[in-house]
Amino acid sequence: MDDIEKILVMYRLKQVDRAIDVLDRKESSAEHSWSCMILADYFLTTLNPELNRTRIMDLLLYHDLVEVESGDTFIYDQEGQRTKKQREAEGFEMLRKNIPRAIAGKYADLHDEYEKRESPEARFAHAIDKLDPIIHSLHNTRSWERWNLSEENIRQSKEKYLMFSDDFTRIFEELIDYLKTNGLIRS
Repeated sequence: MDDIEKILVMYRLKQVDRAIDVLDRKESSAEHSWSCMILADYFLTTLNPELNRTRIMDLLLYHDLVEVESGDTFIYDQEGQRTKKQREAEGFEMLRKNIPRAIAGKYADLHDEYEKRESPEARFAHAIDKLDPIIHSLHNTRSWERWNLSEENIRQSKEKYLMFSDDFTRIFEELIDYLKTNGLIRS
């Protein structure tokens, strides 16, 4: 029963709010992880890269788990971004001690791989993580009005994570064009 209690620590990701809206509430980090996995499945199928699908799904499943302890940091929150690495490092250590030992090592490996982005799978997973909020908010004008972002804001915060792949570069450019054409961002 002790491990089941420790699994519940991981379930707390459902309680971590993000800046993105889902109808009249905030999206949870758990919902974001799920939608990242859906996007990854789609792009792995349509782009057909020679990557380890299981590894990518594992990376996405665990990529934001540290937020159970550190909370989510909105990409455009400058103050939060300054302290994010430290909060997440402390949160990672706390979380690693409080989840079931049977998966703590796997989690640590996945966390390290995702953060370093040295493997093609980690770069792919990270690109999906950066695309998800844009795709999620394509039809949510309220979010775009609240954020009042420019094309430059989005390029500065996301472009560097997507440019490792011609496919992701093309997808990103299509999304930027859509946002501009529909008046969702400032040019």
